[in-house]
Parts: sequence; C-alpha cells; structure tokens
Amino acid sequence: MNIKDVFYFEIYNHINLDEKIKEISKLSCLVSLNALDEFKNGLKEIKILKPLEIYEIVYQAIAYIGYGEVKPFISYLDEVYKDIKVEEFDNNDEKTKLYKGINKQVEIFGDGMKDFYKSGDEYKKDINYMLALNCFGDYYTRGILSTKERELITFVLLYTKGFLPNQLKAHINANFSVGNTKEELIDVVLYNIIYTGYPKALNCLDSIKEIANK
Repeated sequence: MNIKDVFYFEIYNHINLDEKIKEISKLSCLVSLNALDEFKNGLKEIKILKPLEIYEIVYQAIAYIGYGEVKPFISYLDEVYKDIKVEEFDNNDEKTKLYKGINKQVEIFGDGMKDFYKSGDEYKKDINYMLALNCFGDYYTRGILSTKERELITFVLLYTKGFLPNQLKAHINANFSVGNTKEELIDVVLYNIIYTGYPKALNCLDSIKEIANK
C-alpha cells in the first residue's frame, strides 16, 4: 500500500462522515492547496458528486483563495466535461444580486447582517459592499449546492489555507448555524490531514473547540 492508502486505512475507524461530505471536503482541500495533480486523481475516485457540483466547488473557491489559483482547476474541468453546460455569472441587475446576497448573509449569519453592506470605515466600506454583492450575491446563490454544502467548502478552504483565525472562526460558527455539526467539522479535519499536515489541523481543531464551547 502507498502512504495515502495506509492513512485512509488507519483513519477509517476514527471518522463518521457521509460519503458526499468526504468528496466535497477532499476536492475543496485540494483546490485550496493548489494540488492540481492530486485533484485530477481525486476526480477518478468520485462516486457521489455530479459534474456540476464539482464545478460549483471550484467556483466557490474563487471568493476565498482568488481566481488566479482557481483558474487551472476550471480549465481542467472544461477539458474533462466538454459537454457540460455550466451556468454563467450574471453581470446585470446589481440591485437584485445585492438583495440576494444580503438575504444569504442573513440566512447564514443572522439579522445583524441586514445592513452590513453599508457598514465599515474608509478602509472596509467598499469591501463590505462587495462581500454582499459578489461573494454572497454571485457565489452562494448559484444553486446546485446547498448553503450547508457551500459553508462546508468555505470552512475547508479557510483552514486549509491557514488563514487568520477571525475569518475561520466566523465560518465555523456559520457552519453550525446552517446545520453542519461540530463532529462533522472535526472529522473533516481528520479526513484531510494526509493533505494538510498536522499543524493546520491542530490549529483548526482549537478554533472549532473555542466556537463550540461559547
């Protein structure tokens, strides 16, 4: 057995994850780590996810790790799924997108987000507007994946990148609010250790513990 197979054999009795969650978290992790070769191998092992769902995992990553890192994955999917028609992004009707984005923020984070798009000092006021319009209005409202699944992807993208804990903790809390459990998040971290390594996993588990115990 190779080292990856040995790991999955050893971790099997320590996690209890739905197969779809395994596939979503693994592909999200590989995109975040810019591991295109391993992503290609991972696609061969997919049993649950449909092509459009895989596209949406990759598109969701744009808002959190940037188009520059995600573009090679989009190009590869375009090669593999040449006959799949993917929904284009809507560049019209800013008011409608903003409204949808605000509603999605409220759904995930609560009523305190109703006016968040108008908040912020001279440094953050424009990015707070774009978070509602673009991050949530363009990505979270695309369909195909549920809000619960998209929040799980976001969680994986953030902890895998090792981003600042404030962002990670906010989305751990968001995961709880949309129905992803503490146990599921812990198991996702364990399941992906073979790719992330232990330090990121340990830091993430500390954050999960902190939010769960509030």
